[in-house]
Amino acid sequence: MNNFNLLDKSNYFSEINLINAYLYVEGQMALAQAEAQIIPTSAAKTISRYATLKKVKIENIERSFRISKRLIFSVAEELAKVCGDAGRFVHWGGTSQNIVDTGYLLILKEFHGDLLDNLSSSIDVLTELASKYSTTPLVGRTLGQNALPISFGFKIAGWIEELIRADNRFRDSEKRVFSLCCAGPVGAFHGFLGKGHKFSTLLAKRLKLNVLTVPNRVALDLKVEYIAGLCFLAMTINQISKEILFMMSQNINELSETQSPGQIGSSAMPHKINPHYILEIISKAQLLRGKISIALEAGISSNEADLISNMTTNQIVQDSCNLAAPLMSDFKTLFSNI
Repeated sequence: MNNFNLLDKSNYFSEINLINAYLYVEGQMALAQAEAQIIPTSAAKTISRYATLKKVKIENIERSFRISKRLIFSVAEELAKVCGDAGRFVHWGGTSQNIVDTGYLLILKEFHGDLLDNLSSSIDVLTELASKYSTTPLVGRTLGQNALPISFGFKIAGWIEELIRADNRFRDSEKRVFSLCCAGPVGAFHGFLGKGHKFSTLLAKRLKLNVLTVPNRVALDLKVEYIAGLCFLAMTINQISKEILFMMSQNINELSETQSPGQIGSSAMPHKINPHYILEIISKAQLLRGKISIALEAGISSNEADLISNMTTNQIVQDSCNLAAPLMSDFKTLFSNI
C-alpha cells in the first residue's frame, strides 16, 4: 500500500498538493471499493496505478477546470481518460465534497505531524534552558509590580507546561479530527450497493484514518476543533512572546535580541536597539488566534451539505496552517536569537 506524501511543503495547501491528494483519494477509493466487491478489481488496480501526477497531466486538469469550474470533476474526468475502459469506474458513488474533505484531511495530517515535531523541539530547547537557568535570579511580578524573586528557569518551566498541555490537546483530538467522512451525496451510502459501511472501513484503513459511525456531511465541528487547537497554541506562544518582549524593554533589560551586523533599530532613531524577531512572532500569533471567531461562525451549517460553510472552513484550515507553520518554525528558533 502506497503512502500519501506531500509534493510541496512550502505551502501545504498549494494547488499541486491538493490535486495530488485528490488523485490519491480517487485511487485508494477505487481499491477499497474493489475490496468491498463494488467495482471490478482489475479496474481498481488500473485507476490506482494512474491516479498520480506522473500519469495525469496537471495542465489538462487546469485547462478543464477553467471551463467546468469544478476542480474534482476535472480531476476525475482527466483520470478517467487515461484509465481507458476502467475509467468508467472512477469516482464511483463519491461526491466532490467526499474527495475534497478527504484530500484536505490527508494534507492536514501531514501538517499535523510537522507541527508536533516543531512543538516537541521547542519543548526540548526550553527544557535545556530551564535547567541551565534554574538558579538565575529573576524579579517575580504580580499585578504588574515587582514581587518575590524567582529564577528564570522557573519561569521557563511554566512555559514548558503550557506547551505540553497544547501538545496533549492535539494528541487527544487526533482520534476525532482524523476521521473519514466519505459516504456519497447525502452521507447515507447511496450508490455503494448496500456495502457502504464496509467500503468506508476499508478506505479508512487504507488512508490510515479513523472512521465515523455516522458520516454526517453537515457536521464541521472536527475542522473547527483543530482550528481551535491551533488558536490555543497561538495564544500560548503569544503570551510567552509578550513576556519576553516585556523583559526586553529598556527599563527592564533582562533579555535582548541578538543584533546582526548593520541592523538598524529605527529609521528615525538608528541608535535605538529595537527588537525585530520577537515582533514578527507576536504578529503571526495574533493573526492565527483571530481565526477562531470566524471558524465558530462558519461551523454552523445546514441540511445534508452546505457548500458555503465547507468552503469557508476549508479556507480557514488552509489559512490557519499557513500561519501556524512559519510561526512554529520561528518560535522553535526564538531562543537562539535572544
